[in-house]
Amino acid sequence: MTKKRVIGLVAVLFALLSFLPAAPAGAQAAPTTTTAVVAAKAVTPAAVTPAVSNPCGGSPYACADGNFYAWNGHNGSRCQWAGNAPNLGNCRNTDYLIANYGYPCAGCDWIHLFYSPNYSGAYFCLPPGYAYGQATSPGLTFNKGAGRPGYGQSIWYNAASASWGAAC
Repeated sequence: MTKKRVIGLVAVLFALLSFLPAAPAGAQAAPTTTTAVVAAKAVTPAAVTPAVSNPCGGSPYACADGNFYAWNGHNGSRCQWAGNAPNLGNCRNTDYLIANYGYPCAGCDWIHLFYSPNYSGAYFCLPPGYAYGQATSPGLTFNKGAGRPGYGQSIWYNAASASWGAAC
C-alpha cells in the first residue's frame, strides 16, 4: 500500500469518526467485549455475511443528515448526495467506503447501489444508519438483480449510481 493511499485511508477514517455523537458529560464508557469467530466450513461468496457497521450505534437514524456518502479510493475525497445519483461522478467506480445517513422515510430511506449508471445492472442494498468499508467488509457484492450486468461482482471500486428506495 502506498504512503499516499495510507494517508487517504486515515483521512477517511477521521471523517467517519466525525459522524459519531459525543458522549454526554460524565458518561461512562460501555464495557468492551471480545467475540471469537470460528469458521466451521468454507464460505462461498454468495454466503458471505458483511461486517455490519452502524457507526452511531443504536438507532439507524442517530447520524441522520439526509445524505448518502461514498469515498473515492484513489484520492480519499468524499462524495455525497441528498437525492438520487444517476452517476456517482468523482466516486464512480472508485468507492471503497459507503454510508447511508438518510432521514426516516417510509419506503425511501435505503440506498440501492447499482453496478451501472442510471440505476441499472445488479444492485446492493444499504440500510439506514450503516456504513461499510472495503477493509472490514471485503466480500460485499451486487447481490440483487440476478442475471443483470454486475451480479455477483464486488461493490468496491464498481458502483456507478445510487437511488433511495424501500428496504430490500
